Amino acid sequence: MLTPIKKTGKQVLYIQIADSIMEYIKDKKLVVGDKLPSERVLSESLKISRNSVREALRFLETQGVITVHTGIGSFIACDCSARSVYLQFTQLNYQETLEIKIALEILLASKVVDTITEEQLTALDLLIADMDSEGTSGTLFHETDLRFHKYLYELSPNATLKNMISDMTDTLDNYWSMSGGFPEDNKSIEFHRNIVRGLHDKDFAFIQESYKDMLEYDIELFQKHIKDQE
Repeated sequence: MLTPIKKTGKQVLYIQIADSIMEYIKDKKLVVGDKLPSERVLSESLKISRNSVREALRFLETQGVITVHTGIGSFIACDCSARSVYLQFTQLNYQETLEIKIALEILLASKVVDTITEEQLTALDLLIADMDSEGTSGTLFHETDLRFHKYLYELSPNATLKNMISDMTDTLDNYWSMSGGFPEDNKSIEFHRNIVRGLHDKDFAFIQESYKDMLEYDIELFQKHIKDQE
């Protein structure tokens, strides 16, 4: 069933649409050669512009999921009922969205590194302490992790940048939820600690490297998480 999409940052909209189409293919048990609904029908069902639907279909075509014949329609090109196909697709979407989010957070850090106040740094230190405490006690610190990133992007003077990071954070959070939940892993706390250390020292290069380390680790963690479900 196709349900309306909540619009988020422009960069990830086509991924959201592609995900919905993948879910539709699985739900309807469509097989190779079956035809998808027209762009018009997809657009009306998802309440999204036809241009956005077309972009999502092009993405699915590059991934080998469908073939698009101009003037005829879009047809299933692979066995999308296979769990591994869907999980691989989810993994790719997650990675692309995460890469964009991290790039935006680095941009945000460059804007606040010289203006962040001692009071704001103390608030971040307390969030790190909460993560440490929860991790040590064996409690999932996912909610505190979200609060940490929310506190950071709320510092942005740029409302558009703030909203884009917020939307992508929600999208990534949904990927974990749809893929079985969040793992118990305390290593990521260190990346958060390093980001705050860089803010304390006003060392943007160190912050940038810390974000890149976080990106690599998060991708690796999600890949392992997906592989465990195959």
